[in-house]
Amino acid sequence: MQYKHLLTFGLGVGLSSVISVFTDTAEADPQKVKNYDPQLSLAPLAEALSPTVVNIVIEQSYSTPLNPFFGFENPENKIQTGQGSGFFISDDGYLLTNNHVVEGAETVTVKLSDGRSYDGSIIGTDDSLDIALIKIKGSESFPYVELGSSEQTKVGDWVVAIGNPYGLSHTVTSGIISAKGRVIGAGPYDDFLQTDASINPGNSGGPLFNLRGEVIGINTAINPRAQGIGFSVPIDAVSEILEDLKTKGHASRGWLGVGLGKDETEGAIVGEVYPNTPAAESGLKRGDKIVRMDNETIENSEDLIRKVGKKHANTKVNFDILRNGKARSITVVLGERPSQKDLSTGSFLNGSNQLGIEVSVISRFDSSSPSRRGLIVLSVSPSGPAANKLRPKDIILSCNTIDASSPEVLRNEMSQSNELKLQIERNGQRMNVTINL
Repeated sequence: MQYKHLLTFGLGVGLSSVISVFTDTAEADPQKVKNYDPQLSLAPLAEALSPTVVNIVIEQSYSTPLNPFFGFENPENKIQTGQGSGFFISDDGYLLTNNHVVEGAETVTVKLSDGRSYDGSIIGTDDSLDIALIKIKGSESFPYVELGSSEQTKVGDWVVAIGNPYGLSHTVTSGIISAKGRVIGAGPYDDFLQTDASINPGNSGGPLFNLRGEVIGINTAINPRAQGIGFSVPIDAVSEILEDLKTKGHASRGWLGVGLGKDETEGAIVGEVYPNTPAAESGLKRGDKIVRMDNETIENSEDLIRKVGKKHANTKVNFDILRNGKARSITVVLGERPSQKDLSTGSFLNGSNQLGIEVSVISRFDSSSPSRRGLIVLSVSPSGPAANKLRPKDIILSCNTIDASSPEVLRNEMSQSNELKLQIERNGQRMNVTINL
C-alpha cells in the first residue's frame, strides 16, 4: 500500500507549521515539548512517541474436541499465542489496548520498544467498547502518552498510527480522519473514527495520534475487503470509563433491561421488558414508545442505548413515553449493564443462560458475506436444553418463524414460549430443530 499522505502536508492545519511533541521531562508528565515541522518530516513525532507504544503477546491453552464434527479424534492440550499493540497512559505502568487482544489470556507479556519485557495483569475490561486496561509489574517510570480530544478532532485532520502489524514492531503510518461517528455493527456503542492510515492485524489496541502527539483514538478494526479503511475507538469514550476499569474492573454503565424494536418515526419502541430489571420495576411495558430522556429527544433505539449507557448505574432518569397514544412520564433508577457476553447469551435472565448456548451475529464472523443473516452458535452447554440439539458452528436462521437477526429474538421468544422451533443450517444443509425449555 502507498502511504501517499506521509509527507504531503501542504495544508493549513489551524496552527503554525511548528508543533510540540513529546520529549523527556519530569516523571509525572507525559513527554513534551520540542519543535518540528510536519511539512518536512514526521520523524521527530515518531521518535518521541514510539517508546510509549508496546507490543502485547498473550498465551492461552485449548483442547481439541472429541466431537468428530470437528474432524479430531484424540483430545490434545495446546497453547496458542496472539499479539497486538498497546500504549502507556501513566508513568507507573498502566496501559490501554483492545479487549479482544487479551480476552481469554492466561499470560500477558508486554514488550517495550527498547527490547525489555514485563509481565502484565489485566486490571479491567469493557467488551462493549472493546477496551482493556493492563498494568505491568515494574518499579521504574515509563514514558506515556497524553490523551487528546476525539470530539474536537475534525474530518480531514492528519493522524499517525503506531503499532505492530503482523509482528513488525513499531510500524509508523499516517493518513487523515476520513469520517466520524461510523456504525459498523461491532457493538451497542459504535461511534468509530474512520481513517485511511494503514491499519493491519497486530495494530489492534495501538494509538491513533494527532499531529500534537495526543492520542485521539484506539485502533481496533479494519474492513478486510477494502484498502485504506480502518476504524478507531474515540478516546473520549474511553476516558469516560477509565476510572471504572481501574477501580471496578469493568465499566459501570446504566441499563434499563428492555429489548427494543424498530420504528420509522422518532423514538424507541419497547419490544420486551425483561423480568427483575429496572424497566420492569418502574412499570415500563411492551409497546411503550420512549420519546425523551431527561428532556432530551430520543432519535431511535441506538440513540436510547447510547444515552442510557452514558449514565452510571443507580442514576435516576425521567422518561417521557407514549402508551396507546397517550403521553406519560416514568422515573427509572438505572441498573448496571451486563457484559456483552451475558447479554448475547441471555445469562442475565434469572441469573443463568436459559437456552445453554452462546451465539453471535454471523455477519461478524463471515467477512465475505457482510449481509448474511442468522446467529452462529459458538458454544453449547452439555447440561442445557440445547444439548444434543445444537452444535457449535450451527447457524440459527429463524426462531418460531421469526428471522434470527439478533440474540434479542431468542430472548424474546424464550420469555413467551416453552418451546422453540428453530430452522438451522449445518454443514450447508437446512434442518428443523425443536427445543423444549
